[in-house]
Amino acid sequence: MVVGPHPTTWHLEQSAADRAQLLAFWGRVAPALRPLDPRLAYPEILNEPVFAGAPEAWRAVQDAALATVCAALPDATVILTGTDWGASTGWWGCARSPIPTWSTASITMSHRN
Repeated sequence: MVVGPHPTTWHLEQSAADRAQLLAFWGRVAPALRPLDPRLAYPEILNEPVFAGAPEAWRAVQDAALATVCAALPDATVILTGTDWGASTGWWGCARSPIPTWSTASITMSHRN
């Protein structure tokens, strides 16, 4: 099961308050997922973020959310994504060097352009 927010009114690119809501969401939800089998429950930081032309801004938001999730769910496999609605090109600006050394596994989602 994939668990993640699907907000229809957030504007994460422009709103610090909305970015704070994303972090607050994971602050509440990640601990609630602890009883679930980590082989069956996969937190997805955010489905199809936009952040057009601002991949580093998305990376900062996603990294902060990832830290929150990993603190609560150290054995979880977390779904990460790039910008531009998860397009494969959205990963280019989010390239990690090196990938964070969390004690969790992460998988990436992208749509082929």
